[in-house]
Amino acid sequence: MLKKKLNKTHYKKMANKLNKKDIIVISICVLINIFMIASTGYIYITQRLSFTFFVSIIGTTGWSIVNKILFAFVSGDEQ
Repeated sequence: MLKKKLNKTHYKKMANKLNKKDIIVISICVLINIFMIASTGYIYITQRLSFTFFVSIIGTTGWSIVNKILFAFVSGDEQ
């Protein structure tokens, strides 16, 4: 019971922390990742495999950056 209450308050705090700027940043990151994935698919169709590999590496690093940003929001700067 107490744990549930703690989780709710934590998420409320998190939601209050997200201003418009943060939401814009997250959405831009998500859009970049969608573009990366789409470009990998397109290049794969055009059969330039070495370039595909390169772009997929960029895509995965993009994903890791986004995940780090989102994890920073979730864990929160609660100091």
